[in-house]
Amino acid sequence: IDAMNRRQFLEGVIISCNAVITFARRYSAIAEEMAAQETDPERKKELKRIQATCLRVPAEPPRSFHEAIQSFWFVHLASEIEETGDGRSPGRFGQYMYPFYQGDLEAGRLTEEEALELLELLFIKFTEITVFKQKMSFAAGMGNMFQNISIGGLTPDGDDAVNELEYLLIEAQRRVQLIQPTLSVLYHDRLNHDFLLKAAALVRTGIGMPAFFNNNEIVQGLMAHGMPVEDARDCCIVGCVERATSHRLCSFQAAGGLSLPKLLELALHDGIDPATGKQLGPRTGKAIAFKSYEDLEAATRTHLEYFLKLKMEWELTGSAIGALEMPQPFTSALVDDCIKEGKDMLSGGARYEMDGCTPVGVVDLADSLAAMKKLIFEDKSISMQQLLDALKTNFVDYPEIHGALIAAPKFGNDNEYVDQIVKRWFMLFEREHRKYVNCLGNPMRPFSSSVTFHTYLGKSCGALPSGRRAGIAFADASVSAFPGMDQHGPTALIHSATKVLDTIKYASGQLNMKFHPSALKGVNGLSKLIALVKTYVDLGGHHIQFNVVSTETLKEAQVRPENYRNLIVRVAGFSAYFIHLDPNVQDEIIRRTEIAL
Repeated sequence: IDAMNRRQFLEGVIISCNAVITFARRYSAIAEEMAAQETDPERKKELKRIQATCLRVPAEPPRSFHEAIQSFWFVHLASEIEETGDGRSPGRFGQYMYPFYQGDLEAGRLTEEEALELLELLFIKFTEITVFKQKMSFAAGMGNMFQNISIGGLTPDGDDAVNELEYLLIEAQRRVQLIQPTLSVLYHDRLNHDFLLKAAALVRTGIGMPAFFNNNEIVQGLMAHGMPVEDARDCCIVGCVERATSHRLCSFQAAGGLSLPKLLELALHDGIDPATGKQLGPRTGKAIAFKSYEDLEAATRTHLEYFLKLKMEWELTGSAIGALEMPQPFTSALVDDCIKEGKDMLSGGARYEMDGCTPVGVVDLADSLAAMKKLIFEDKSISMQQLLDALKTNFVDYPEIHGALIAAPKFGNDNEYVDQIVKRWFMLFEREHRKYVNCLGNPMRPFSSSVTFHTYLGKSCGALPSGRRAGIAFADASVSAFPGMDQHGPTALIHSATKVLDTIKYASGQLNMKFHPSALKGVNGLSKLIALVKTYVDLGGHHIQFNVVSTETLKEAQVRPENYRNLIVRVAGFSAYFIHLDPNVQDEIIRRTEIAL
């Protein structure tokens, strides 16, 4: 049976690869027909070049940068068609494309400006293929398909990997300013300052790119996952913010997100959902009977154990069905070891796997627990019943209680009282997550990001003891503060964010910050941004990204969207057109703390 399965997989690879070659040659035939009818000499010449290029690639190795770009695009497009989902990241594009660029440049076949034009046209194609996106994932990603290009980083030998082509990738995005592809800088201390200034200048445009990632931490995390250092150094970002290694890994990211604030809400109501009156979780006792903070935490942990088990069973069953019923032979042919093993990447052919579930709303949970610990169990300034009554009415007629909850310690201010609670719940989630294996029976690792889970899961959660009102989005990202609660500046927020999440044990982390454009004026403003990134990375942060837009502009765009068709913002690990966002997501971005001079 195993031999038969291997044979069928390899036959599928051959069929799908031949199909992609046929697909490309159909473009060649169309270009040939168009050239025969074209009267303009320059356009005829272009069409003949297209015809010759599409006849050659991807069937044969490219001989030039132009052919390499076209070959890449056919392969990338075919993979997107095969899977019709998310996260087909081009990875270290600047590394594997650089030899073609360098060869053409040295031979005088290509100028820098011509290369830039090809990159700009490619970026337009990245944006066009949103039509392949499934409806549900389109809504979650707001039209972005998470086509992530990683720049910077290291070579397998440990040297700085930046080359001239990666400068051009930044410049191409500065010129076209589209939501795709996402650019991600793999930051390390040996990056050239001019390269960082160019990256920071792109951030200043307001399109939310590039994001910055801690390359050293990523390498360590991949090595902890069982990779040799050479494979780990060839790291890249896939999807939003998840670490991976190039062309060797199958990234299921199967189990989505679990709302931790909802678990607290259920724990406060003996497992009953107050919105529906239905018994959703296990009975953990009436909240008014909790004698200590430890009782409250234990009840919440019981719900974590119960619901994470259900979540894993549901999602991993879906992954197993997908591996059996929806194999991906073409994409698997591009992933190391699949052909050697004779297995689809979803069935264990890939050299490595990276999959898991993300906790959503850890900051909201911790802010809530900190408020209850302080006000109910330590200061005894309010009772549990008073809190429950206030939550039930969404704080209507309870302004004093609501004010006390808001004033309680909040994450994002370098306050150990609440920061340690955030850290504890990330740790508890990881320990519970460790009990589960993926559909192939291999260890899993949680990741930590929000996409737009924090908005959608926030809709189904009532008022929280943190002072957050019912239905409002949770704190964005994974280690961002709840909007308006980080009141001691960006340095305090960074100190909080870097102490709570172990991104060796987690496959990712995420921090969003919003600056008023005035904060990044001139070279001095860009240098301050670079210093901020360096501080964050030096303290161990995994990822940091920026919106550079005023709150006033965002509010105006809600009122007059026709005047802001090109306004791009960073949502989570991706950028999107602001006027096309769900209104709840727009509101959440507007509420984020704005940092100005």
